[in-house]
Amino acid sequence: MGTKIGYGIHYKKWIGLGIHSGINWEWTDKLVVVPVFANFRLSPNIGDDTRITLQLGLGKAIALGRGDLMGDYKKISLGIQNSDDVILFIELNHYSFPINNQRDSGNISLGLSLVTF
Repeated sequence: MGTKIGYGIHYKKWIGLGIHSGINWEWTDKLVVVPVFANFRLSPNIGDDTRITLQLGLGKAIALGRGDLMGDYKKISLGIQNSDDVILFIELNHYSFPINNQRDSGNISLGLSLVTF
């Protein structure tokens, strides 16, 4: 489960670049992560009022309550955007720090997003 917020620039709603942050909870690893990342977005039209959205993120992630545990953060998201700028998406997150005898950690999530221009 997670939440993210960001701010950036766009060109005609179909390409954008921003800086984002948020908080992700991983229940199985008992992990709370705060990513800070640059986000690149492509949203070409696939219909009159529908867009497909691809987002790529790259930055750093900090594990809260785990000392100085920090590493690289990567994300990729694919979704469908309607005319009200609501996006239904699937997202893959990856954190490059060791946790619970694992080399790295990550998650897959489904979500809703509201884009305001």
